[in-house]
Amino acid sequence: MQFLTQDIRTDATTQTDRDNCINNSYLSLAGIRGFWRKRSTTVTLTADTVAYDLLAAFSDIYRLYYRQSGKFYEVEVINDARWLEVSATATTDSGSPRFARVTQTSATQNQVELTPPPSSSFISSVSSTLTLEYFIEITRLTAAGDELILPANLRHAVAYLAAYEFA
Repeated sequence: MQFLTQDIRTDATTQTDRDNCINNSYLSLAGIRGFWRKRSTTVTLTADTVAYDLLAAFSDIYRLYYRQSGKFYEVEVINDARWLEVSATATTDSGSPRFARVTQTSATQNQVELTPPPSSSFISSVSSTLTLEYFIEITRLTAAGDELILPANLRHAVAYLAAYEFA
């Protein structure tokens, strides 16, 4: 892709500028919440535990759910203000999680919190897991061989946008 952003100068400064234009264009296009960013994983539950660590590549939650007796149940992901209301009014008993929120415990660690915390009977009825669908974090390209996560029909747009930015 770099050949589209080349100019007649070949010094290291313009190469860095071209690389930055490519990365900026890639981050702009790949940052859209498209299907190419969505991943799925399971959260293994422990009785009476509220917080569960998320993957390092996690950027934002799409949906959290479980299947129980062949039925689909979504755990509602709510904001912090609503969380304070429902977690403060919830009983201290564990049961079937109804609400969740995402928190960040450090610069590199995200967690999902559940209320009410899952009970042991709930855990055995859902095979010990919740399904988490999430968007991955987009990272800058660092080497010429790095692979874009964009689908094939959008990859060419990175080069055109980079050439426009470089110009």
